[in-house]
Amino acid sequence: MWVVSAYEKHGDRFVKEHSLGDVDIATLRRMFGRPDDDPMYDSYPVDGTIADAMAHYLDEPLRLDEFDFFLEYVN
Repeated sequence: MWVVSAYEKHGDRFVKEHSLGDVDIATLRRMFGRPDDDPMYDSYPVDGTIADAMAHYLDEPLRLDEFDFFLEYVN
């Protein structure tokens, strides 16, 4: 399952996780500018442009002014 994890801006404490619903990896590769064969095993920082692109898949907006967000895959 793809999630967007929120962390403290000043520190590295995990705050919460947002599920991305039924987004597929091809869509995420396009959002993050990754090649078609990238398995996307890493954690990827989410900036304002990407947050806008994923808003359709999230149940609430990402508060980029309050937290640092990263795309991650969790089992």
